[in-house]
Amino acid sequence: MVNGAYPEVLLGGLYGGAGLEHFMDRWHPVDPNADVFNPATQWVPGHYAYTGRVANINTGHGVQDASFVRLKSLEIGYSIPPNLLSRANIKDVRISLSGYNILTFTKLRYVDPEHPSSQFGYLYPMNKTYNLNFGITF
Repeated sequence: MVNGAYPEVLLGGLYGGAGLEHFMDRWHPVDPNADVFNPATQWVPGHYAYTGRVANINTGHGVQDASFVRLKSLEIGYSIPPNLLSRANIKDVRISLSGYNILTFTKLRYVDPEHPSSQFGYLYPMNKTYNLNFGITF
């Protein structure tokens, strides 16, 4: 490492536009499923760098249950009966409360299952909106 960066990165590797050179003539394990941290693993030179173990689909390693139940929107309203309003020359009074993104039940922690992730790590919480409405008709 030179000044905190690998020499191939400084000399035009990943960030210098020569990404193909980064993957040419690199070492990789003979068995792609071998444990790379085991000293007995055999390595051979080749054209493909070791970029990580291919996940075994059947293990479920790193997979989280992202199922969720969300109460997306709800509106509750009440209209006052006209016989109570007739003395005041009022035809209708309606009171309602509405909400958006009210509740979410999920096993994921600190992540909204509908919110896209960002490559830069900026994840803002989903907005919750509540409205109180009051309507009167004379």
